[in-house]
Amino acid sequence: MRSESSSLRVVVAVEDCETGERLYTDTMDIQQGAVLQARDALVDRIVCAAYPALLRVSGRRAAKRVHEPDVRTWELTHAGMALVDRSNATDNARALVLFEQAHARDPHDMLSSYGCGLASYFGLLNQWIPRDIASARLLTAAEQCLAMNCRSEHGHFLMARWLMAQGDYAQAIAPLRRAVAINPSFGIGHSVL
Repeated sequence: MRSESSSLRVVVAVEDCETGERLYTDTMDIQQGAVLQARDALVDRIVCAAYPALLRVSGRRAAKRVHEPDVRTWELTHAGMALVDRSNATDNARALVLFEQAHARDPHDMLSSYGCGLASYFGLLNQWIPRDIASARLLTAAEQCLAMNCRSEHGHFLMARWLMAQGDYAQAIAPLRRAVAINPSFGIGHSVL
């Protein structure tokens, strides 16, 4: 703000600190005696004008962070999911191999981590995999999913399954509740809860 005779000139500039790009600039003159009364109108004017520019910049940044898995990763992961559904030791072992291949191709693919966690849980539950190996894989998969996106039901569900595998059923309730709160359509989460 700078004072000029009986009015105040307010100059507002919003800049992107990372790029130095000026996103918004505005100049407003206000009578000195009317500053308090004009305060809300000033804020409204600034927010209404600067908000679209801020959304545009945040949208560009978000677009750069969007994860796009390649087709082969998708194919490996979905083939693994189909094998897990067969519910036998041989197909479960084959599914784990596919999930690990998918994860090696793309460590940020949540579905391959989730699939590895499911197959590990079923391997533990059905005694197809040694308990310590299955438990470690399940916990790793849960942590990977949570690290990738804690607002997804997958990591919370796998963490609940890991807690259940440790015999800590009471502690498993909270992550199961989080999973179904995040995705109310998450049928397996509801049935386990």
